[in-house]
Amino acid sequence: MTTVDVACICQDEEEVLGWMLRACEALLPNLENVVIVDGGSRDNTLDVIASWKGRLPIRLFRHPFDNFAAQKNRALEHCTADWIVLADADMTW
Repeated sequence: MTTVDVACICQDEEEVLGWMLRACEALLPNLENVVIVDGGSRDNTLDVIASWKGRLPIRLFRHPFDNFAAQKNRALEHCTADWIVLADADMTW
């Protein structure tokens, strides 16, 4: 079976992150991990992530935001699946 990881960066995305996570459900059962790097959210983003942990294989990492490329690379470093979907928290498909 081909596996898929979703690599996502976020910061203060409580209003839209749920849409992206809902889209990730379409990748089950091939979805191996949803790797999220949070840049220091001050809203309820972490609560949204926690509420999805029972439905999706989420791996959360926290690193202060420095720039988009570095944050995305941090997420990619934790991906091991055959395919990787690079997504932003405000993306849906």
